[in-house]
Amino acid sequence: MRLDTGRLVIRDWQLSDAEDAFCIYGDPEVMRYVGTGHAYESVDKARFATKRIIERYSNKPLGFWAVEDKESGQVLGGALLKFLPDHSDIELGYHLCKKAWGKGYGTEIAKALVEYGFARLGLEKIVAVTYPENAASQRVLKKAGFAHVGQTTYIDIPCELFLIESSAWVAAP
Repeated sequence: MRLDTGRLVIRDWQLSDAEDAFCIYGDPEVMRYVGTGHAYESVDKARFATKRIIERYSNKPLGFWAVEDKESGQVLGGALLKFLPDHSDIELGYHLCKKAWGKGYGTEIAKALVEYGFARLGLEKIVAVTYPENAASQRVLKKAGFAHVGQTTYIDIPCELFLIESSAWVAAP
């Protein structure tokens, strides 16, 4: 899969991305709001995880992808559009390295994945979850058209639940 935005490329992970993945997912501050919060301990762990992601998601319509800066070619984060762990809904998510925070990349990623999900995959709704204290991600989701619909539990973690439905989505001009 490949999506191009104004500044980013959302694409399948490659094994050569393992060092960039370690810089992102090995950072405890980045991982504070990702899943159970466990950071990679080494580049080898990142390489192993990257290999598993490639095996599971490459060339599939849903998945977990690398987010690359078009200008530099550096992987700045990850993006996902996949089933929730309980398979009830399709979840949107994104993770960015600290140097990419506060630059509008999260909104750019979320809007691109929403458009992909609705226009290309024909999804009827997409959900997203955040930790209750992750106000930055909640703002991003609202900018991307999501509505806060309440609380939920995600991997046994209390979270805020956001939703966007295809009937409320307006394609970017």
